[in-house]
Amino acid sequence: MRRSWFHCCYLLALVAAHRAGHAEALDRLRAVLAGQFAADGSPRFRLIGAFQAMGGYPLCYAAERSDGDARLAAAARHMRDFICSRPRAANGAILYSDRTDLVLVDLIGMACPFLAAYARTFRDDEAMLLCRTYVEEFWRWNIDAETGLPVHGYKHGAATGLGLKGWGRGVGWYTMGLADTWAELGDEADETFRVRIADALRRVFATLARWQRGNGHWGEQIEGDEIRADASATAFCAYALVRAARTGLIGEEFDPVIRAALAALAQAMTPDGRIRGSSAEARGLGIVGVPLGTQPWTDALAAAALLEAGALPRLRGQTSGRG
Repeated sequence: MRRSWFHCCYLLALVAAHRAGHAEALDRLRAVLAGQFAADGSPRFRLIGAFQAMGGYPLCYAAERSDGDARLAAAARHMRDFICSRPRAANGAILYSDRTDLVLVDLIGMACPFLAAYARTFRDDEAMLLCRTYVEEFWRWNIDAETGLPVHGYKHGAATGLGLKGWGRGVGWYTMGLADTWAELGDEADETFRVRIADALRRVFATLARWQRGNGHWGEQIEGDEIRADASATAFCAYALVRAARTGLIGEEFDPVIRAALAALAQAMTPDGRIRGSSAEARGLGIVGVPLGTQPWTDALAAAALLEAGALPRLRGQTSGRG
């Protein structure tokens, strides 16, 4: 959390490990977070943009499971206040960072699960409203009606989308964000919003099933067999699919897609646990990251997907990595 959003992906992997039954992962998560926040919950690092909410979801997860640890609850509150105070686009959606006028699909994965979890845990209507606004405004203008694929983003005062439709890792941000958000909605959440998330995910998952490569991967852009494969798209989408399967949002009809994606990630794993074939960080709308190599976010999300799958009885033992 201290350095960048992609280090927060490792915290999400610890959450996945704990959900998969590894009790020690929660202790490790608490220890990492305790070193990043003062006793009053204030961060020991600089908050500079809404993308840092990527660390808020693991923080909220740990706070909810740490009775008597006031530091983590206070830290979650600090993160909530920071995210809710960020500059907004004309439609009320938060901007990606204080230095840009863009609303990006990335924040559906980075911020919305935290906002939903915080709203449920601490009964916070403002956090829930911000989550819903972000998702619903993205649906309004920036989702392809036929495929369910998102575009990369849009500008502060504009309604129409910008960047690639179906950018692979962007689809990953979109699907993992919706899957975790759906799982975190409390009983008091609007049922219409819950149903719309489920419908949106099933539609885009059907597109993923259609365009999955024979080797189990997806491309840097989901549609198009001629576009190079991207392990980061595979890792992010695999995590989303497994989360949706574990929470009952989708059924066994997507199991072959999940198995193929997990097998692709295991095949791409080096002896030290890195995942080969990941695109680098995107430098702007419509600009994919080059060259292909190993990247921390892909390693972490692949680990999270494999851990979650290992806890799902019907998928357990189907794939395994090295290390």
